[in-house]
Amino acid sequence: MHRRVAVVGIDEGATAEPVADFAVELARTIGYSLRFVHAGEAVPDASDPLPAGAQRLRERVQERAERARLALQQSVERARTAGVESEGVQRTGRAPDVLMAEARTCGAELLVVGRAGAHGARILGSTTDRVLREAPCPVLVAADGAPEATAHLRRWLVAHDFTHASDAAWEFALRYRREGGVEPWVAHVVPPPAGEAVEQGLPSLAQATRARMREDAAAKLREVAPGLPATAYLVVESSDVADGLVEAARAHEAGLVVVGSHGRSRLGRIWLGSVAERLAAGPWPLLVVRASARGGGP
Repeated sequence: MHRRVAVVGIDEGATAEPVADFAVELARTIGYSLRFVHAGEAVPDASDPLPAGAQRLRERVQERAERARLALQQSVERARTAGVESEGVQRTGRAPDVLMAEARTCGAELLVVGRAGAHGARILGSTTDRVLREAPCPVLVAADGAPEATAHLRRWLVAHDFTHASDAAWEFALRYRREGGVEPWVAHVVPPPAGEAVEQGLPSLAQATRARMREDAAAKLREVAPGLPATAYLVVESSDVADGLVEAARAHEAGLVVVGSHGRSRLGRIWLGSVAERLAAGPWPLLVVRASARGGGP
């Protein structure tokens, strides 16, 4: 049976442990082997003479390399203790390039990264931003703001806006439903009633408009994602798409929110523009499937 491989980006900082923990739980649940990867600077040879000012720089690089080695070792031990096949490798180079090269080399079906925003802010780090746009396989952005998500990693909330990119996300989830025991739910967000019906105090018209929108969306969801239980089709009403999806994920105890994206364009252009960027920087684990990089089948 084909063994799925996930490449997991590990740094030497505080984010290493939660990212590793999430990857291990996902691997236990879905069935992955893990390849933990750290990318860093080349460590100067201790025998090379350096000017006084450069000596401290060499020491810092060596200290970072040692912290990375320990982080990798701890991640591998954590995975093996949980019964997950794993290995750890240190590479020299820029993190996005190294992670994507490792994913290509081992035929990874998934690349797992943390948000790594500056000082814990709800923004994406440059590594995460770039791999989301260019990785050769789907990318999972682990999040530490939703510990309850790890209890339901077989339940995926697939966001669908009736585009080709969303079709790619659904097809990826469908393969895991067949082969990995995933329970996918599919969701579409509609805005709350607004405009003339509300302004003119016509609640019956607003209610009719709301009901028609929800019925149309539900019918389209059943068309693009047939064969699910009736309760797995979600029409979410929210003025903010990202917030609506996160609340739906929390309410329905989904382990992941899954979205599709287009090509290698700027992250701000994927699935409803800033929605996906906000989801990736937000509190819930996010799986991004580019239409041109769906990874190997289970």
